[in-house]
Amino acid sequence: MPPTSHIIVQVSKYWRDVAKGTPQVWDHWVVLDSFGGAEVEGKLQKYFLAIYNLYGKNMTRVHYWTNPSTKFLAPLLHTGQYTSLRIVGSVDGIRNVQGAMDMPLLEKLVISEIISESSPPIAFNTPKLKTLSLYSSADILSRFVLPWNQITDFTYGPSYPLSISPGEITLNVLEVLQRLPNLTNLHLISGSNTQESVRVDPHTTLSNLRTFEIHDYGLSLLGRQPMLHSLRAPLLERFDLVIPGGTATSSIEPYNHASQQLTAFLHTSSCLQQIRIVFVLRRDRHGLSFTEHEPRKTAKTIYIQGKAPVFRELPSKILPNGHIKELGSFKVLDYPKPVLPRSFVKLDRYIDRFLGCEDSSSRLERSPEGPPAKHIDPFVDPLCHPCIKVLCDIMSEFTTDGLNMELYLQTYPDLY
Repeated sequence: MPPTSHIIVQVSKYWRDVAKGTPQVWDHWVVLDSFGGAEVEGKLQKYFLAIYNLYGKNMTRVHYWTNPSTKFLAPLLHTGQYTSLRIVGSVDGIRNVQGAMDMPLLEKLVISEIISESSPPIAFNTPKLKTLSLYSSADILSRFVLPWNQITDFTYGPSYPLSISPGEITLNVLEVLQRLPNLTNLHLISGSNTQESVRVDPHTTLSNLRTFEIHDYGLSLLGRQPMLHSLRAPLLERFDLVIPGGTATSSIEPYNHASQQLTAFLHTSSCLQQIRIVFVLRRDRHGLSFTEHEPRKTAKTIYIQGKAPVFRELPSKILPNGHIKELGSFKVLDYPKPVLPRSFVKLDRYIDRFLGCEDSSSRLERSPEGPPAKHIDPFVDPLCHPCIKVLCDIMSEFTTDGLNMELYLQTYPDLY
């Protein structure tokens, strides 16, 4: 288990050599957060040398949180030994350290900008880079020089953190994708402020793409943009989608628009094996919902899995009390800790990481007997949400043998 803090102790050379030769001891991220101001920077300046002397060449995975005015640049002196690097806040400080952009061993790079300065391109020398995550509202093709053609895993979204500055997905996203001929895993994130039209190119084919994950917070990408109309992924095997549920006042039109895009796009993928959709329901900042009730203290997820006939019949089998009639059992996942979807929306493999996590409990619920409830709140009974039919229509379109489909209906406490 990774350490939560470092305590420098003196041991004999024998035990030091044993520790140095045990890779599992060092297989974790070293987090260096200088975003807290001069006092925090001073402490990091004081202790970094001791930490580096402890790790030595075993310091290969570094999370470096910085800002445009930071003077704590010591982590950038050792980029030549890193295999994974996360730079959060401002990446421009890397220009001030000679050789910092030469990373011969780097395989994974995450850049998450809060502020990006208008400046010449930052040219990275990363011959082994395969996994790239960029959270930036800048024109990334002019801001970063990277070995695009060797990238196999790509995550792209607006500036971090989304909860502070939602940002916009830049207009050249399709132009970026055209430069990724070896892309096999793609994760796109849209902030709630995406208003501009994404440039459409009808010839964007992702010929090696196997998994495609979209987190469309605010339904601002699929609900307003024609992006999927211009994409083709003939070898796509898995498609994951995380979208919001909105409130009682939300229009259903963006969901219908998203449905048309998704259906047309996925029908072009003859190798499709799995479709997974997460529908996130939460109250907005003013507590708007269909009825008033006490917020849940933990997240709850209803999980329904099956083939096209299951989802084709589902809307007709939902009772007025929000339960399912004659559809057997459906799984309910309860999580012991409150979680915020906005905290997780940046992370790839959302379903694998958080909906299949070991610290969740699951139980089977059957339709209860008795009269329906007087007031139905979709934030308690998400099957009553008016957009469920749209989601079921999407999933009932695909009748290919061997195609597995999963629908997750998540409700969250009012923590915003």
